Amino acid sequence: MSDRTSAGETFDLPVQDHPSSADDICEEHVVLAQRLVELRELAEGMPTIPSGELPGRISGVCHLVANRIIPHVRSEYDHRAHLAVRDGRPIPGREQEGEIERLGGRLLEVWTGALNSPVDATHALRGVLFDLHTLLHLHFEVGC
Repeated sequence: MSDRTSAGETFDLPVQDHPSSADDICEEHVVLAQRLVELRELAEGMPTIPSGELPGRISGVCHLVANRIIPHVRSEYDHRAHLAVRDGRPIPGREQEGEIERLGGRLLEVWTGALNSPVDATHALRGVLFDLHTLLHLHFEVGC
């Protein structure tokens, strides 16, 4: 495949498979979709979860979002963009991925702030968890 610069020169674009295969992404998609219940259950149950158990549950969900879901979403987008370039199609927008990343960052920000402040952050945490769950549910509902 080749493309042209603004000066009209042609250059070759590499046409190789993306390092993350579609099969790997789809397998992870299924696993992570099943884990979305953790976000919803935490958001719904936060007012009644024992205070000694709550920090561990929130930290676990923050870890899931930061270390599994967001990297998956990025990898999936990169794969779709690579295929679009390879096939000469327009590159898909990043709106959904950007919003997932923003909410993931907001979750970590609110949780970190809650750890360093006597102010109750339950309402803010629940709001971010519900928003993130809704958006991720839409993302994973589409499937691969």
